[in-house]
Amino acid sequence: RLKGHTHALCGIAVVPGTPQILSADVAGVFRLWDMRNFRCMQSFGGPDAQGSDLSSFCVMPPHRRLAAGGARIALYDYMDEWGGESVTDTAGVTDALYNPKAGEFYTISKRTVKAWQGGTRALVQ
Repeated sequence: RLKGHTHALCGIAVVPGTPQILSADVAGVFRLWDMRNFRCMQSFGGPDAQGSDLSSFCVMPPHRRLAAGGARIALYDYMDEWGGESVTDTAGVTDALYNPKAGEFYTISKRTVKAWQGGTRALVQ
């Protein structure tokens, strides 16, 4: 049993090629866990961060980055500090998905689907 989140969990993802998983709660707190010893390696985000009101996230392993969707999109570089800029979708993000072959992540909101470059964070379409 992994303990550490104080709010309801909204997602979990395996970090491919590693013994790590990422968990997230609705307050926007992320925890990077090492499953060999069941310890939290890193915690980031939270109510004061860009990812509060979190509803979904996706992991982009080649970039060691994740995209978190809630009222807006927040990008984090895990195993580092804050990953940089945040972009806004006025309808709020309800889901996020990473496509490793294209190196892109996709977000869905009430009325739109958007494509973003995983490496540059630029809006593709």
